[in-house]
Amino acid sequence: IADKGYQTIIFEGDKRVIDDLKLLAKHNYCEKGEIPSRLSYLREYQKS
Repeated sequence: IADKGYQTIIFEGDKRVIDDLKLLAKHNYCEKGEIPSRLSYLREYQKS
């Protein structure tokens, strides 16, 4: 998205998904830390 120079993006769908993406971004996509407890369901995907 950034490499195309977009300033605005419109997401459509379940607001919970967008909220989860915002939380992941806030925590640098968990690159250097734990997954926030609100997103604990993602731990199941990490194990796969």
